[in-house]
Amino acid sequence: MDIVQQIQDFSTEFFNHALGNMHSSKYSMKELMKDAELFSRNLTLTLVSNIMEKTDDALYESVKPRHQYQIKERSRERHQITLLGELVFQRRYYLNQLTGKYEYLLDQWMDISPRERIDEGCQSVLAEHSAHMGYQKSARLSTPCGLSGQSVKNVVEKIGILPNQAADLPKRKDNIKEIYVEADEDHVSMQEGPSRQLKLIYVYEKKEKVSKNRRKLIAKRVFTGYEKAEELWEEVNEYIQQTYGKKVKVTIIGDGAGWIRCGLGHIGQSRFALDGFHEAKYIREIAGQEETKELYDSIKVNDKERFQKETNRMLKKNPEREKYIKEGFSYLMSQWMGAQVRIQNKEVASSTEGHVSHILSKRLSTVGMGWSEAGSERIARLRTLEENGGNIREYILQGRKSKKEKGKEICVIREEVKRHLDKKRLTYCNYRGDMAYRMPGSESAENGWMRAIENSGFYTIA
Repeated sequence: MDIVQQIQDFSTEFFNHALGNMHSSKYSMKELMKDAELFSRNLTLTLVSNIMEKTDDALYESVKPRHQYQIKERSRERHQITLLGELVFQRRYYLNQLTGKYEYLLDQWMDISPRERIDEGCQSVLAEHSAHMGYQKSARLSTPCGLSGQSVKNVVEKIGILPNQAADLPKRKDNIKEIYVEADEDHVSMQEGPSRQLKLIYVYEKKEKVSKNRRKLIAKRVFTGYEKAEELWEEVNEYIQQTYGKKVKVTIIGDGAGWIRCGLGHIGQSRFALDGFHEAKYIREIAGQEETKELYDSIKVNDKERFQKETNRMLKKNPEREKYIKEGFSYLMSQWMGAQVRIQNKEVASSTEGHVSHILSKRLSTVGMGWSEAGSERIARLRTLEENGGNIREYILQGRKSKKEKGKEICVIREEVKRHLDKKRLTYCNYRGDMAYRMPGSESAENGWMRAIENSGFYTIA
């Protein structure tokens, strides 16, 4: 059927359907727009299908004189799941007589993978949604085709684990004298075995007040992964040197865990600062229901003896809490210098817990959810890409671009294809009712053939 006639039929059917429902009290603006959306999708898929088939015709006409390709089947159907729905089109199946291989020239020309059911644009959106929600919900919001959650998981697996450097690097900044690095981890439940520690590191220049209880990080850069601490810190160090140079001072903020302190050996001019959350946590563990002011004051004035004396007093008063008091005392004594660095530098204010929750836990630590190590790291890296200012859709589509020149594998001259495509262009027409004139005798002509001529082929069928 001619595409112009198809468009007219689609439009007429939608218009009459909507108009016919206007008398119903149940047909509201919501239903009208829902029908309009379905009409738009179907119309677009029809147009795209027709364009693909016309291109296949042009390719056939271009390669026919060369006798390199022998047609094995004139029409083979291809189904592709897109953001708008299922696209169906016909194309020719060839035997390349030089190589002995069977080929679809249209698929090669349009860079369509021979084994992919979901088109690349839809895959990029599925991946973007899966960074924020479950696979099944991602499928439901991305396409009306009714994909399964497993299909979305397969898409994410195919993308693989993105590098921490996936987002573009910022411009070089030699004027920054000091930066801050915060580090923490999320404990991700595994499908098999114990939970795994997913590390999170983010670098920033300063914190800027946004509201009374909220501040934002300026020039934030995020790193995450399961790899060894040494490898992750080397990535961080490389970023710092590329962006700020080797002379910038670095304050690493965290809870003092071994993997966090490991960063001191990989980042030049760095020092460790204990985050306020863990200091407060262990002071409360020592004090229990007792007053904490004396403990805080002794740390503030850097008086270890005073701190130990107050701890011993609490231990004598509450011997039943010996285990917790000794644990808190041991921790704070081992992190004493880090606590002093935080006190002496007003800019050191940790927000690690909030960032772990926002970047990792919100998606990976949902109650009852179990992950594989690779699966959780894929999702973490997708979220990291967005946190670093990157765009998941653009990154995936850019990475999927064919390195080969379009149609290079096909023995065809591009100018020939263009010439044949130009022949298939639709002509423009503009109907002006006020310029139409009645043809004498058309009123009495049998079968309305004179009226059809008069109306340039447009006539009423219902």
